[in-house]
Amino acid sequence: MESFGRYLVQQRELRGLTAEDVVRVTKLSPVAVRSLESDRFDQLPGRTFVVGYLRAYATCVGLNPDEVVLRWEEHVGSMPPSAEDEAPRMSLKGAAGPMPIRWVFAGAIAAVAGVALWLILG
Repeated sequence: MESFGRYLVQQRELRGLTAEDVVRVTKLSPVAVRSLESDRFDQLPGRTFVVGYLRAYATCVGLNPDEVVLRWEEHVGSMPPSAEDEAPRMSLKGAAGPMPIRWVFAGAIAAVAGVALWLILG
């Protein structure tokens, strides 16, 4: 089975591009491009980044980004998630849950009262 990195190199070379061209166009680091092209995904920060790098690489080379990502996923199987992939997502709710509506109304009333006092006394 052909390595995924070799596939990327072949596609890039078919289009007359150098690795430096990919670095310049995508703004990926030379280390990231070398890692993609040599199947060294362990040198990259995690699955989320690898997918983003592959999408940028594919777009630069003229390939369909979705197809490249699918091909990579088939090649490497399930890559273990990195710490940033497993980080808890931010929530708009506070730690104790949503703010009770009465506090929203109390804040609005206080703001209106403050403006009124400022206009009267100002």
